[in-house]
Amino acid sequence: VDACRRQLALQGRDLLERTLELAADARRRLGMLPGIQVLDADHLGLGPRRLDPTKLVIDVAGLGLTGLAAERALRQRLAVAPEGSDLSSVICMITIGDTTASVDQLVGAFTALCVGCTPVTAGAPPRSWGAAVAPGQQAMTPREAFFAAARTVPLAAAAGQVAAELVTPYPPGIPVLVPGEVATADKLAYLEAGRAHGMYVCGPADPSLATLRVVATDRSEPTWIT
Repeated sequence: VDACRRQLALQGRDLLERTLELAADARRRLGMLPGIQVLDADHLGLGPRRLDPTKLVIDVAGLGLTGLAAERALRQRLAVAPEGSDLSSVICMITIGDTTASVDQLVGAFTALCVGCTPVTAGAPPRSWGAAVAPGQQAMTPREAFFAAARTVPLAAAAGQVAAELVTPYPPGIPVLVPGEVATADKLAYLEAGRAHGMYVCGPADPSLATLRVVATDRSEPTWIT
C-alpha cells in the first residue's frame, strides 16, 4: 500500500493523464468500427463530468452479437479479458497498467470480431437500462418480504408477484428485483433473455433463474425456507 501511495504521489498525475489519452484513443478507434458503439455521456443522458472515461461500454448489438457471446470470443480466441458483459455490451477498463500496445490489441480484437459480421439495426437484445433496471413498485419492505412465507414459481409466471429475493445481474451490478418489489413484464423479459444467453446473476436461490421465489399470498400455500 505504501508503494502504491508513493507512486500516486510522485507519478499519479502523469500516469492518469496518459491513461485518459489511451482511453480517448480507444474510444475513437472502436467507434469507427462498423456495428460497434462506445457509449458516451450523450448516449446515457449524463453530463460529461458524470462519465468515467476509462470505462469503455462497447455496444456490440449492431454486430448481431450479445455482449456475453462477444466476451467469450474475446477471452477464448483473442486474448482479451473484459471486465464483464451483458446482453448488448462488453465492458473494458483502461488503467495505468495499459500501454499503446495493449490498446492496439484491444482494438485489433474488436476488429477481428467485426470480420464476417453483417451490421444489423433490428432485433437488438434488451439493454441494462431503462425499465429493465429502474426501481419498481415496492409492495412490502425488503425485510418484510425476505422473512415472509414464500413459494417458488417459474420465472415467466412471476409477473405481478412480489419478489422474495434479490436478483442482481453483473454487470451492471444493479438489482433488477429486490425483496418486496412487484415483478414486471419488462424486468422478467430482461431476465429471461439473460438466462437464455448465460448472463451471470447473483442473489436468487435458483442461480439458473428458471424459478423465482415470491411472497406467498395464501399462507396455506407451500413455503420454502432458504
